[in-house]
Amino acid sequence: MRFWDNRRSGSTMSLRRSPGIYTTKPERRIEDGTPKMDRAVRATFSTTRWRDVARSLLETMAAVDDHNPEVASWVRQATLASSSDPREAVNSIVGATGRAVRDPDATFLSDYGLGTTTTVFRTARSFYVSHEGSRSWLVLRGLRELGIPSELVVAEDEPFSGDPTFPPHRGRFSHPLVIAHLRDHDIWIDADVRGPPLPAGKSRLN
Repeated sequence: MRFWDNRRSGSTMSLRRSPGIYTTKPERRIEDGTPKMDRAVRATFSTTRWRDVARSLLETMAAVDDHNPEVASWVRQATLASSSDPREAVNSIVGATGRAVRDPDATFLSDYGLGTTTTVFRTARSFYVSHEGSRSWLVLRGLRELGIPSELVVAEDEPFSGDPTFPPHRGRFSHPLVIAHLRDHDIWIDADVRGPPLPAGKSRLN
C-alpha cells in the first residue's frame, strides 16, 4: 500500500491493490444471482470513499427537507378517516402517496450523482403538485407531519459485488426505503416501485 497526495484538495489517500487482482480467475457466468460488478472483466479506479457517498446522500436529503403548509393539509386530509392507531395512519399515508404520485422517480435519492444532483424545486410539495417524483420522500414528510419518528435509508437495488475489497463505485445505493419507528416495532415502506406502492411492511427487496 502506498499513499497518494492530492495537492488540489490537500487530502492524502491510501492506494491499495486488491490481493489476487492479476491471478487466474474461473470463468464467469451471466446469470441470476451474480452481482452486477462481477459479471464482466473490468478495471476500476476510484478515489471515492464510502463515507463520502454517505455524506453526499445526507447532504441531498438536507437540501430538500422542508415544512410546507400544503403538504401538511394533504396529510390531514389523508388521515381523516384513520383512528389513533399509528399503523393505520402509516397505511393511509402510503395509500395517499400512491394516488398523489403516479410516476415515481427516486433518482435524486441515489448515489449516482454523489451529491451533484440538482435538487432545486425537488421537495415533497413539488412531488405532490406535479404527481411525479419520489414517493418515499413524500411518505417520509407525511409521517413526520404526524409526529411519527421516521427515517430514510438507501439500499442496494441488487447485489453489488462479492468482493468485500471492491472499490467504491457509484450505482450501488439506489433504492430508497422509509422506516417508520412505532412504539413497539418498526415498519419498512417500499414506495418507489412501478405501480401502486407496496403495502407498508412489504418490499420487493429480499
